[in-house]
Amino acid sequence: MGECVLLLHGLAENRYRMLPVSLWLRKSGYRIVNVTYPSTLYTVEQMASEFLNPLLDDLEKEETLH
Repeated sequence: MGECVLLLHGLAENRYRMLPVSLWLRKSGYRIVNVTYPSTLYTVEQMASEFLNPLLDDLEKEETLH
């Protein structure tokens, strides 16, 4: 499938904060996964188990994941 980059925004932000990086990486040939998650509503552990782990499971098929 090629190279995929998973972008994760910071606390109290959303996927739009990562848009400039996303556009640059896409122009450089990467497949981009830019997600929004409720960073202020859950602990890091909860976000990892409820949002990040299922997403990583979906991305297992990628040849390379950054």
